[in-house]
Amino acid sequence: MSRPGRNSLILSVCGFVLGIAALGALGFFFFEKPTQPDLTIWDSLWWAMVTATTVGYGDLFPKTMGGRLIALFLMIGGIGTLGLFTASIAAYFVRGNVFERLRLSRFRGHVVICGLGKKGMLLMKAFRGQGRDVVVVEREENRDASAVARSLGAVVILGDAREPSTLREARLTSAGNLIVVCGDDGVNAEVAAHARGLKREAVAGADRCRERVLVCSAHIVDPELWYLMREWEMALDGPFRLQFFNGVDSAARSLLVEHPPFGQSDRQDSGGGNRPRPPQVMIVGGGRLAQHLIIHLARSWRETSSSGEPGRHEVPKLGLSLVDSDSDQVWEILRTRHPELEEVCEWHSLNFDRTDPRFRRGEYLRDPDGACLVDHVFVCLPDDASALSAALALHGRLRDAEVPIVVAMTQDAGLSSLLDCVGEDRPRFRNLHAVGLLERACQPDLVVGGIPEIVARALHDRYVSERQALGETVSLNPRLVSWEVLPEEARESSRSQALAIGEKLEAIGCDIAPLTDWDADRFCFSPEEIERMAAMEHERWMAERLALGWTRGHRDELRKTNPNLVPWKDLPASTRELNHAFVQEIPRSLARAGFQVIRLGGQNETRHPE
Repeated sequence: MSRPGRNSLILSVCGFVLGIAALGALGFFFFEKPTQPDLTIWDSLWWAMVTATTVGYGDLFPKTMGGRLIALFLMIGGIGTLGLFTASIAAYFVRGNVFERLRLSRFRGHVVICGLGKKGMLLMKAFRGQGRDVVVVEREENRDASAVARSLGAVVILGDAREPSTLREARLTSAGNLIVVCGDDGVNAEVAAHARGLKREAVAGADRCRERVLVCSAHIVDPELWYLMREWEMALDGPFRLQFFNGVDSAARSLLVEHPPFGQSDRQDSGGGNRPRPPQVMIVGGGRLAQHLIIHLARSWRETSSSGEPGRHEVPKLGLSLVDSDSDQVWEILRTRHPELEEVCEWHSLNFDRTDPRFRRGEYLRDPDGACLVDHVFVCLPDDASALSAALALHGRLRDAEVPIVVAMTQDAGLSSLLDCVGEDRPRFRNLHAVGLLERACQPDLVVGGIPEIVARALHDRYVSERQALGETVSLNPRLVSWEVLPEEARESSRSQALAIGEKLEAIGCDIAPLTDWDADRFCFSPEEIERMAAMEHERWMAERLALGWTRGHRDELRKTNPNLVPWKDLPASTRELNHAFVQEIPRSLARAGFQVIRLGGQNETRHPE
């Protein structure tokens, strides 16, 4: 029951109790006044109350038949009325979570999460694991989810997050972070807009929390809405910072990083020729994750297989098969949004889902000669149990071909961990892989950090791959490890570098946007822009090193000395060129992270010559 509903119930019960008492008092006064001349209306009210509560002190008692009938009515009705009143008060405290609200009144710098779906639940658990105070706003009560949240110490508020009153109840203006994962882009945008308004009111007023910055992280999937809100945010001043994240896109990207389907499908053409055929990838499920996965697969294949000549992307077409009852419709939507798909992919629609007998028979997996038509399978279904069931069915049909089958699941625990254990104990399941994608995409650092955090991780991955290509190892360079085990100092350095990319782009009239242009990696800055941003990068790097205690001297990592700790104009030409190269690589680095450089004010971007 909502809070207004609970308050209405309490008022109704109180009104009913007072009405019963008033009617009883009037009845006593009417019937007993003739026999008891000293009786007042207040005596009658007292008489009615002690009779209704069955106390009966004996100081007053009815002498007339009418008075006794009134007393009988009050005694019988009083017991039920008192029980109803007591139960209502108890329900108010239990359902109204009064004690939770007392805790909430002391919260400062807490996290407000709007939406208690899969993403909201994972984020709530992660923030509580970090010791942060968490308030969850959910429109309709889900008893299981609410119980889990409360058991972990989160405060749960039932209400529409689009209503400012609900956000006030969550003490939004005192919060440090607002995370909006309501399941719909439009709702998420509306909540962010109301949050901005509330924070502006707090800033304009005498609110003690007006100096605290509120970081709002809204889950936005639609790039067009992203652009619109980005422009809106750029005009915003004050202690409210709006940023966006796309958990679905991050999950698809993570899936391909962990299980890349290219480079392992070098089998010869089934016709017996010597030319390797392009990989044949099958995707089960046509939801958002599958659609983002298709886009990233196509882009990755285009980048991997292009001739390398500027302006040319003539590649053998990647084989893509989609198993979904709406496969044709999904393809129509995707190729309308991304016309490049038709140039890169050979599309095969399999218009049935996993419950169809054709899926179980698996005739679509092999040609008439029995040769396997699939090199890699990704199962992207919304339900973990359904995804695992589909993967096992495919595994039974593809076991002899040793085709990797990757199952996208919510988290690494549960069915995912069960599958991993089976794979370790039974070699025949070694090609079956479960990946807890949503759990990885909903990491607090990734969500709260926004674009800089995503870019920082991409920069680190690029650094590791480049250094390993040069033959360096972890023993020689301790930074050549995954982001998760990278020392915090090194992570902060990457974050600082990523954050500075946005500052550099802003300085030349550019910004960062979601990747929609498939040629965005070929964006080119002017020589003046390159020089300016390279100098800014050197100044940032030097300030960071000096703050960590580094000094000028011969290069020595242990003694923290470096010869390049000098002003930009005094740097050797070779070192300046390294900074120039870093700046020129920014569009490619952003593209790998799922973003692109755009010019503000409608200017046309500069590209490499065709």
